[in-house]
Amino acid sequence: MHVHAPPRMACFGLALVALAACGGTATPGAESPSTSTPPSTTDSDATAETGSSSSSTTTQRPTAIEVEDLSPGSDFDRGLGGERTRSMVAADFDNDGLDDMFVGNPGDPSFVVLNTSVPGSASFELLQVLSEGHLSWTAAAADFDNDGDVDLMVGGGGNECQELDQLWQNQLVETGSVSFVEVREAMGLTRSDFLDRMATTGVRWADFDNDGWLDLYVAHNASPRCGHMPPDTAQNQLWRNVGGERFENVTESSGMAAAPVGSTRHPSVFDYDDDGDLDIFDSNLQGKNVFLHNLHAETGELTFGSLDPVLLDGADQGPLRAFASCTADFDNDGFEDLLVLNRAASECSVAPDPDATGGYGLLHAVFRNTGAGSFENVTAAAGLDVQVAGDANGVMGCQVGDLNGDGAVDVFVGNGGPDAAGANDLYLGATSGIAFDDESALIRQQGAFRTHGSVIADIDGDWVPELVVGNGGPAVTDDVNEPNRILSFRWLHDASYLQVRLAGDGVHVNRDAIGAKVELVFEGSDGATRSLFRTVKGGSCFSADNGRALHFGLGHSAESQPDDIPVRIDVRWPDGTTSQHPVVSEPGASQGMAIAYPG
Repeated sequence: MHVHAPPRMACFGLALVALAACGGTATPGAESPSTSTPPSTTDSDATAETGSSSSSTTTQRPTAIEVEDLSPGSDFDRGLGGERTRSMVAADFDNDGLDDMFVGNPGDPSFVVLNTSVPGSASFELLQVLSEGHLSWTAAAADFDNDGDVDLMVGGGGNECQELDQLWQNQLVETGSVSFVEVREAMGLTRSDFLDRMATTGVRWADFDNDGWLDLYVAHNASPRCGHMPPDTAQNQLWRNVGGERFENVTESSGMAAAPVGSTRHPSVFDYDDDGDLDIFDSNLQGKNVFLHNLHAETGELTFGSLDPVLLDGADQGPLRAFASCTADFDNDGFEDLLVLNRAASECSVAPDPDATGGYGLLHAVFRNTGAGSFENVTAAAGLDVQVAGDANGVMGCQVGDLNGDGAVDVFVGNGGPDAAGANDLYLGATSGIAFDDESALIRQQGAFRTHGSVIADIDGDWVPELVVGNGGPAVTDDVNEPNRILSFRWLHDASYLQVRLAGDGVHVNRDAIGAKVELVFEGSDGATRSLFRTVKGGSCFSADNGRALHFGLGHSAESQPDDIPVRIDVRWPDGTTSQHPVVSEPGASQGMAIAYPG
């Protein structure tokens, strides 16, 4: 299905039959869905291959002319009429160079599909149904045992109710065939049957102590629809990876237990002060947001402290109902900025804390990292002071990445509520500073749904990212399955990209290279340089994981000659090792590049 972009339209919401916040039924009001492997990259120090797209590489923004949904006929959706998707993960589970997908559907089958797409056409094959009826709310993939295949963590419960989490270990290396076995208890991710039944709203993989093994941060909802959680199960938890053999709960010893319980929604992990260790931002629906400053670089110990609220410029106070957070270097200055997205309608058992309003009201917020250990609220200047109100408005799903190839990071916001579909938003980032243009009309022709976990990933193997949108209603209602989408953007001048995949050695650096910082350096004919920055993450935004591939838009315009060209990639690995890699690019062509840890 090709959809040509109409003139820009105002925000709208599509109301459904009323549904009580904690249960009931609804009649969907959304429209029904319309009815080979890529060239390989190697594990050598740095290799590149070019694709067939064409454009020049200036930083002028292109004009979108159409959006194509690649999902019809792809077997991406398995359920009749769609899914109830909450979590979406892109990961190369079978090591064939294409990102496969995990789709978590609370109350319905949650499954892994293998990617068999070819450029321009998406296709999938069912690998394994991991669970039927499990409240699979959030997920992130990583090779936690450093054996060379990608495993999967699934957080249960979320906004629905208490549920056990799941840790799925990939058996590809052990057996030669990709399949998953559940190993949560065997790996020590357990306290007791009662305390293990939590309402998990976020899981993030990160090597917080830089020992080469990925640790696990698990965020919890204190007030799911089925009632308040006991305090011992509402506390967010940090699990340290002990040599890939087991996990130990270090929530107390790391000082994390001192943080207030705030009913966290979809936290962010990023190195805010660029000191080489990863910090945590908890976006809390209830109470103040919490910033956890990793002191490993300062002390050599895995401990967390707090930041002076003055340094946060209000990020601890708002938005009023923070429902998700994302981080990215929006202004490409080498420091990741913070995006906190708001939810208009409160969850069924959560009342706003009057001490946490901070004057924000129902607005999204973006905080610029100053690079001096502090943040600056630039929401209004960035054009993201968006007022959200009503059941169908405010974030559920969200994601960040470069969708138009100009090098700037864009923002996708998926809206809706349990009893109402909502029109989604798309904000295209500026190539200078932090500013966004509302181009939501490009994606609204796909229909209004209840959007949740969504990823920006290269689905068809052409090194150009697509936007994969997960939709669906809650597990407590019937007949709310909705179609998931794979949106491929076409621009007036084709966007070209450099796709970069890093690989750690599994000893000094985790296999996924999560936490690595990558700088792409451009040089003009006059010798002037500029840079784009990306960071490898172990989960991001609302219940999603974009996978390990980093996408750098190379810029484009109607002119035939580029203003500058990419010449070098600089990598700072999680253990502090640095490496440089030349980029040999063909003007106007997209390409992939694999870089292995040099140690």
